[in-house]
Parts: sequence; structure tokens; C-alpha cells
Amino acid sequence: MIIKQLFLSLTLFGGLNLTAIISFNSPEEILNQGIEFIECAFCDINGKLRSVTIPAQELLSAAKDGLKFDSSSVPGCANVNNSDMHLKLDLNACIILPPAMRHYKTIMIMCDICISESENYEGCTRNLLKKQRERLANIDLQLNVGTELEFYILDSNNQTIDSDRYFDISIDIETENSKQLLLDTLIKAGIDAEKIHHEVGPGQYEVSFKYKDCVTTADNTLFAKYIISSIVKKLGARATFMPKPIVNQNGNGMHVHYSLFDTINQHNVFYNEESNTKLSDLAQFFLAGNLKHMLEISALLNPTINSYKRLVPCYEAPVYICWGIKNRSALIRIPLINALQKEAVRAELRCPDASCNPYLTLAAIAASGIKGMQEQIGISNPVTGNLYKLNEDQIKRMGIQTLHRSLEKALISLNNSIFAEEFLGKKLLHEFARIKKAELKSFDNRNHSSDENLITEWEITRYL
Repeated sequence: MIIKQLFLSLTLFGGLNLTAIISFNSPEEILNQGIEFIECAFCDINGKLRSVTIPAQELLSAAKDGLKFDSSSVPGCANVNNSDMHLKLDLNACIILPPAMRHYKTIMIMCDICISESENYEGCTRNLLKKQRERLANIDLQLNVGTELEFYILDSNNQTIDSDRYFDISIDIETENSKQLLLDTLIKAGIDAEKIHHEVGPGQYEVSFKYKDCVTTADNTLFAKYIISSIVKKLGARATFMPKPIVNQNGNGMHVHYSLFDTINQHNVFYNEESNTKLSDLAQFFLAGNLKHMLEISALLNPTINSYKRLVPCYEAPVYICWGIKNRSALIRIPLINALQKEAVRAELRCPDASCNPYLTLAAIAASGIKGMQEQIGISNPVTGNLYKLNEDQIKRMGIQTLHRSLEKALISLNNSIFAEEFLGKKLLHEFARIKKAELKSFDNRNHSSDENLITEWEITRYL
């Protein structure tokens, strides 16, 4: 019944026959589409999408001069005594919000947070990722990324909307129609969604996005979370990206698939036909850098207290810092590809969760991988077999480290990391650590459970 209501409420909004337009050469091009309102969006340090809405007649001025805003109430931005900041519109990062979401024809434009028209803000996570993209561009490489975003759909009583399981096809026709509608809405908004399917948990779904450069993928992931949440809310339900909303069920991950592309010779530099693993030396250096610095960056990839209740064995969330071929118990998996798909050779990092800031996560992957290439870090042999069947002593004898089990420990590693300070910058590192310390303090003051796996009311209130 809930899914049927969703399907009817959206189809009655006038259809979704929009052309996907995600990049414009000028504000005039936007206005020529008959756009009535512009939502200037940006991402705060926690990965939350925020926006300010302007009428179409203000677009020319906003595109030229930017928008000023009071940042004192935005996490990760300025203090109240120095709160005036600047939004710079990026006309290459736009989505059209379909009639199901807005009565008026509306475009959403992603913005960078700046100090002024001429000075970027060191604490802007989107700017951070663009810096990593530029570092790779200087050596003629591009980090191509695709994400897989998992989420639960809950009813008004916070119960899952179905009892289906992985790849189940529902006998409720409207459930299947609604999945197609969600995919169609994302595509027509301008987001290259590739597929949707039911995940392992009851009421859990996953949407996958096509390979794009790292900044575009981060933009699309953030836009998609907003669209998914908005559409699902129309039925009186909610989509939650909380890492572990339900005890004894799989958590919500954001698996990251990535490879490096040679922009001069136009080929995937992760691939090497002569290698047993089909991975080039450059790919192995990059992955070795990811693995070496994983404990230092894990607070960025898994940024909440609840995140570490997902990172436990046997719930398809990795806990062991290693890599393997087709091995889903390893932190980094090299997926199976067809023999003729050499351009599809890639790595999949399985630990990030759906609550993360995608700009911080992809920046951390890029920076640690670049470090691995610079230092030509050697990589261990790929791990075979199911690691979850081994005990802790066996894991240690293999020389495999384990991910942190708490945000507190992850934050200590981040704060003590020279590498993290180098690529984040002191300002961003300070702001992230300050916010997370406050989060830990709030949790400690209110949580009285001795069961580490229990999902507390504090977590439900804060993250759900």
C-alpha cells in the first residue's frame, strides 16, 4: 500500500519528461530553458546538502558575483564574529528538479564555499576534492569513480516497508514500478544512475551510479541522496542512510569503485594484461597507499558513532585491512570483469558508509593513493578465502590489521596523522575534529548502555 501511494503521488505530478541537462556554458543557457527558480546548493562538513533559493532574474548576478551568506550556523564554516562567506556557482554541476519535487521549473546548482570572490575557503570539502583532482591532472591522470549507495525505507513507525531480501523481485507490482520510477527520476534530473535493486536487509535498497570523474561522482551522490529522501517522504515513509539503523541486519554502505585514467593516451592505467592480477604497478602503488593510510582516514570514511556498529564481521562490511580478487571479506576487492573489458578493471573500497561526506571520502582515497604512487609503496599479496572464518590470532599471524571499532579511536588516528594534516589542511582537520569531539561528548553524556552493538535512542534521534 505504501509503495502504491508513492507511485500514484508521483505520476499525478505531471510526468517526468525532462531532458537531463547537467552542464551549462552560461547562465543565459539556463534561463533559455524556462527555469523559474534556482537553488544554490552546497555541502557542509558533515556531508549535508544545504541551499538558498533565488528567482531566475537573480541568476545573472549570482553567476557573476556569487552569493554572500551567514555561515555561523553551518558546521565547519566561520565563527559568528567572522561569518560572512561566499558561494561560487558551478554551472557544470547542475540537476533539474522534476515536477514530482517542485511545482515550479527549478534547477539546483552546486556551489563552492569561498571566503570571497577571489579566495577559496580551506574548509570547503568540495574544494579539497578539486585540489586532489588537480594534482592528478598535473600528471595527466583522472580518478574515475562510481558509487553504490545503500539505504533503508522505513514506515512512519520506523519499521521496514517489506520483508524481501537480496535481488528479490516483489510480487507487488507497484513496488517494482516504484523502483523504476525512482531510477527514472534520478536519470531525468541529470544523474547517471545505473541500476537499482533490493539489498540483503528487509526494506533495504541500493542505487549504483556510472563512472565519472571524482568531483562529478561526489556531486551526483549528494544530489541523489536528496532526491531519494524527498521522493520517499511523499509516501509518509523515510529513506535512511544511517550506517546501522537495525540491529542484526546489514548496514548501509557506500561502496566506492575507482580506477585511474590516462587523459593523454585515453586508457585505464589500472590494467596490465601481463600481471596475474591484471593490475598495473601504478594501480598496486595506489592501492597500497590506500591500505597504508586507512586507519588514519577511517574517521572521514566512517564519520559517526553509529558507523562502527556497521563495521563488524559477517554483515558484508569489511573489518580487515587487506585486498583480494573477488573477495568480499577484504577491505579492497578487485571485481570480476569480462575478458574484453580491460577498461573496467578497478578497485572497490567497501568500508565507507552512506553517512559520509562524499567529497571527504573521495579526497582521502585520492590523497592516500597519490601518496602510494609517490613513494612506490609495495603491496602485500591478495588475500584468498573467507576472512570471517578466521579468529583474531589467525588474522594477526597473517599481518593483517583491523579497522577501528569506534569513532573515538578513529579520531585519535586522524588527529595524530601527519599525512592527514598535509592533505586536509589545518583548518579542515581542526573543524572536523572539533565537531566529532562534540558528538562523542554528547553521546557519552546520554548513553548508558554497556552493549556496544545496541543501537541507542540517542543514535536513532541524531542519525535516523
